[in-house]
Amino acid sequence: MAIASKDKSNEVLRDILKEIRILRKELFESASPEDLDDFSNPERIKKSYLKALKKYPVSFDGNN
Repeated sequence: MAIASKDKSNEVLRDILKEIRILRKELFESASPEDLDDFSNPERIKKSYLKALKKYPVSFDGNN
């Protein structure tokens, strides 16, 4: 019983991560750092954005 539950949890986690990757890809495609001028701290957002891209590079092949 515990194995089936763990398998189901792993499957749910995989599905969640897949959805996060899709959302991240959509966000990357639709929002560029140049469009942040209306935010209260655009430089900080740009810095965080570039840092995230280095740590978690975006792949358009569906694997990331």
